[in-house]
Amino acid sequence: VSDDLPWWEVLILRNGGSGSSACVVRIHHVIGDGLALVGAFEKFLTNEDGSPITSPISFQSSASSSAPNNNKHKKKGKNFLATVWSLLEATGHVLTLGATKYDDDTVFSKMNHSKMKHSGKRQAVLFPTIPLDFVKKLKTAANVTVNDLLMTAVSQAIHDYCKAQNDAVLEARGSKIQCRALLPVGFPRSPEQLNDPANAMKNIWCMVSCDMGVGYSDIEERLRYVHARTTEMKEKPRAFMQLTVQNKVGPYIPNSVGQQTVFDTFSRHSLVLTNVPGPSNRCLFAGKVAKSVQLFFDNLLTQVDLISYAGSVYGNIIFDADELPNSEIFGRLYAGGLVDLAEKFNVDVPAEVKEAARA
Repeated sequence: VSDDLPWWEVLILRNGGSGSSACVVRIHHVIGDGLALVGAFEKFLTNEDGSPITSPISFQSSASSSAPNNNKHKKKGKNFLATVWSLLEATGHVLTLGATKYDDDTVFSKMNHSKMKHSGKRQAVLFPTIPLDFVKKLKTAANVTVNDLLMTAVSQAIHDYCKAQNDAVLEARGSKIQCRALLPVGFPRSPEQLNDPANAMKNIWCMVSCDMGVGYSDIEERLRYVHARTTEMKEKPRAFMQLTVQNKVGPYIPNSVGQQTVFDTFSRHSLVLTNVPGPSNRCLFAGKVAKSVQLFFDNLLTQVDLISYAGSVYGNIIFDADELPNSEIFGRLYAGGLVDLAEKFNVDVPAEVKEAARA
């Protein structure tokens, strides 16, 4: 972190015309992770009537990938052996992730390799705004999670982008393509921690690898594959072991080794994908109504950021402007993936989503 740059700042962009103005809150990740920042924002955001907002996140949830499922095994002996094996498998996975095979060289992933560098040229494409009720109806019809559906739509967009670029690797490898995302996983903390100024702002999170199933051509097969991978991620303690290794081992190895390990892990993946639940109602920020929200993160890898707010899902993709030609189609392809899912599960598609898929 540069000593001569602020770790956080608030910028106001005033629109002199008929459009909306914007407030840009820039925060360095070293200050805190997503859960810490949600807790902080709750201190100065309110509902439109001035009442406190209700957190969209359960900070003490046991749904993290590290949480044991006590009902999974009836016999204590079997449960113990399964736990030991699961921990050993997770440890091996974490320690070898930076030495795994690079993702396949599709037009979407070809810039990720052992010599990749941040070019400083970044471009963002906004995804169409999607009604959250529509996504929830899809979730119920398909019997999966909201996160599964949105990941599937992103996977479909990457597939269709490669297809539009006549990608030879997609044609040759099909469903065997490896295209993985790093998913940030935050760990629960108590309300006491979040309300303690000395402990509230912390980073208690890690990245977990998850294949996106980009090579599948059938939208339902893609969804079932993504659902299976995210279910595996939740059931296995890989996130717990990743956090343990980076917190317990990381401080004792040379910085150069730690930095190289992180680079080796990132460069073998194709993107970072994050999905953050926001307040269900519109909020006041500094006395003004926040009509919409976007989350932007400039990363070494291509980054997809999704956030729900006030009944809508907002999203964007940020990438190296020199590496992904014709990138403006990503928004249309993302909406098209959701339309394909809706048609598969007989869910009515809002007119604005149909229009976005045709734009």
